Amino acid sequence: NSDCINPSTYITDFNALTVAQFNGTQWVDMGRGGVSGVVTNGSITSSLSIPQGYITLGSYSAANTLPVELLEFSAISGANVINIKWT
Repeated sequence: NSDCINPSTYITDFNALTVAQFNGTQWVDMGRGGVSGVVTNGSITSSLSIPQGYITLGSYSAANTLPVELLEFSAISGANVINIKWT
């Protein structure tokens, strides 16, 4: 995020971070092997072997929020279901 000048604004609990990988259907917690450093300059490792693919940081704590801006919601009702889309 180009607006993320100071990472410590969003990550406040460094020890609650974990590694997650997208398995094609959902994001899966790949475990936290260890963390070192501080919020503004550190590293995190996974406790599991990660095959190639999409990875990201996850958190075990709600204190580590992401700067997400929701622009629009729309909902369409169907037979016993409501489909919600957002951007």
